[in-house]
Amino acid sequence: MTGKTSLPLCFIDAQGGSLARFGAAVAHALGHADAIALVWGDEKPLAEDVATVLEEVSMTAPAVMPFDNALTSKHSCIWLGDGPGVAAVPNAQVWAFSLPSPDEPVFDRLVTARLVRDRIAQQIRSA
Repeated sequence: MTGKTSLPLCFIDAQGGSLARFGAAVAHALGHADAIALVWGDEKPLAEDVATVLEEVSMTAPAVMPFDNALTSKHSCIWLGDGPGVAAVPNAQVWAFSLPSPDEPVFDRLVTARLVRDRIAQQIRSA
């Protein structure tokens, strides 16, 4: 056993908060109960496809909080997607996930959301 202490996870996005909430929900399901979600910019309602694919596996999206440097210094930060704030947390990992536009067909949005959910889980497990 090592003496290394890992910091709680912090998921951040600059696209309204759905990706950050998605990441934190998956992390919670994998045992990271202290994972949080932050949004850079304005919060938007949770994307319907994200809510649907989380509910499919009995997950719920946590609340998202506004970006705060004080919080990022106490967490291991992961940017989901990209955005103007990536440089604000120089030690953050960047996971290039994205969700389709709400204008895309619902089937395509749900398929993509399921793939993103599974890829986030794989990334968390391998980290």
